[in-house]
Amino acid sequence: MTLKPAAVIEDYVRRSIRLMAFQNSMPTWSVFFEPRPEFIEWCAATFDKSTCIDCGCGKGLLVSLLRHRGLDAFGLDICPPTDAFVDDVLAIDAPLFAYSAHMTAFVCRPCRGEWIHATIMRAVESGCPVVYVGKQSHYASDLEPLPYKIEHVMDGAGADGESVWLVTKNA
Repeated sequence: MTLKPAAVIEDYVRRSIRLMAFQNSMPTWSVFFEPRPEFIEWCAATFDKSTCIDCGCGKGLLVSLLRHRGLDAFGLDICPPTDAFVDDVLAIDAPLFAYSAHMTAFVCRPCRGEWIHATIMRAVESGCPVVYVGKQSHYASDLEPLPYKIEHVMDGAGADGESVWLVTKNA
C-alpha cells in the first residue's frame, strides 16, 4: 500500500499528546549509527552546497563528523541530550520542521514507527531530498510504502554495515 503524504503528516501532527508522553519517558541516548569515513566522504562530495540536517540526531555524532569535514550541518531532536557531541541541537520533532530545497535531510538508523514516514514525507514534499541510512531488513517497512523515487546508494555506510538510499520526489 502506498502512503499518502498529506494524510500521514496530518495524522502525525494531530498526535501531540503522544509526543509529550514520549518526551517525558525519553531514555538516555545512545549512538545507533557510527558512520564510516567512506560515508562521510560521499556526503562531502554529494552535499557540499546543501545544509545537512540530521533528523532525530540523538547525540549528534553525524552532525559533528559532517562539520569536521566542512559541511554545513545541524541536528534536530525532540529531546536533545545534555551530553551531545555538538551543543546546538534544535529541540524540535523532525516531522514538524520547515524543510526547504537547499537542505538535505538525513534519517539514520531511526526507531521503528510512524515517525520515519512522517519525517521523510515532510522533507520530500518540501523539495528536500532525504538520505535514509538503515539496515537492509528495515527497507520494506520504512521505504517501500513511500510514493517517491528511492535510489540505493551504498552498502557498508556504518559500523553495523548499514545501507544508504536517497529518497526524492518523482519527476
